[in-house]
Amino acid sequence: APRARSHAGMNALETSLTVLGALAFVVAGLFLLGAFINPKALDLDGRVVVVTGGSSGIGLACAQEAARKGANVVLLARKPAGLAEAVELVTPHLRPARTVTTASADVASEASCAAAAASVAKEHGRVHFLILSAGISEPAEFTRTSEATWDRVFAVNVRGCRNAVRAFLPLLAAGAADTGSGVGTRISFVSSGAGLTGVYGLSAYCASKFALFGFAQALYQEVLPVGVRVGLHFPPDTDTPLLAAENLRKPAITKTLSETIAVEQPEDIAATLVRDSCAGRFLSTHDWTSWMLAVQTAGMCPAPTVGEAVAQTLLAGFPLKLVSLSVIIDWMGVIQSKRESDVDPAVFGTSEARDLLAVARDAGHPFPSEISRRIGAAAEAAAAAAAA
Repeated sequence: APRARSHAGMNALETSLTVLGALAFVVAGLFLLGAFINPKALDLDGRVVVVTGGSSGIGLACAQEAARKGANVVLLARKPAGLAEAVELVTPHLRPARTVTTASADVASEASCAAAAASVAKEHGRVHFLILSAGISEPAEFTRTSEATWDRVFAVNVRGCRNAVRAFLPLLAAGAADTGSGVGTRISFVSSGAGLTGVYGLSAYCASKFALFGFAQALYQEVLPVGVRVGLHFPPDTDTPLLAAENLRKPAITKTLSETIAVEQPEDIAATLVRDSCAGRFLSTHDWTSWMLAVQTAGMCPAPTVGEAVAQTLLAGFPLKLVSLSVIIDWMGVIQSKRESDVDPAVFGTSEARDLLAVARDAGHPFPSEISRRIGAAAEAAAAAAAA
């Protein structure tokens, strides 16, 4: 009997190794096949690259990366002074006979984007790569985020992308003919890790970046037939002016959660974004956490490269979900530990909350003693913070 069990165990081991070997062979074969069926890469040498938000941060770094690869670069941003400084920073990276030009444009304005596109059409005649990097963030707990704040964030982060794509799409479609059969031009949305998972204190920002996920998928289907490929990049926290401004006003809990993620450099993010976009990838990530989340949340989004298809097919379920669950459990532990010091004042301590709860009490709907205590403590904490 022991010998029979040993023999059965050896058979099971051999079967497992055979299955794993076959699986490894299939995966390796798929990656080799990718050399023939993946989208053809876009060579930026001599091409025209337009970057919104191109005067600073990730946008500026993308412009420099495109310049190093031989592109003619067009920078779009609102402030002429910032654009002039950006030109000085991009120029050293240009190859001979290449140019960097600018257009002052507010992406939140459709007319402004249309005027910028007309300027580019006059100078270059077409566009081969549109990088949508303009964005803003105004962190605060949801109850402390005004309707006007939501409007501002969506005006730049969502409508700004819409306006830029609408303005430059004809030039991108025209540019596709320059790139050769099966290559096409590119649109890259700069999203965020907060476009893959919700983050405490970033409700408006997360909502705007999640909106880009759906927009990009729908746009991919509409513009691929005219030779334009769409991609989404999800950078983690990056050392940019946007992050510096964000850190000045982040809620304490948001700062604590952010400390668990390494801050990347914009030039590294730009190198990944440009490489992946030129390769025709739809989902582009730079760090492990964003890659894990992108694989899990891919759903029915396009997977134009074999690598994307294999990762989403084999890893989207149990192995990566287990990791992400451990992260969110850790986050919720941090948030719960700050309930009375940070969460309660945000929920119960606003003037609107106090007035509404008073209406309920005055109408004869008392609260349990524990809730009443927390409401009172939250009101005191909010008043102290306002007086500080």
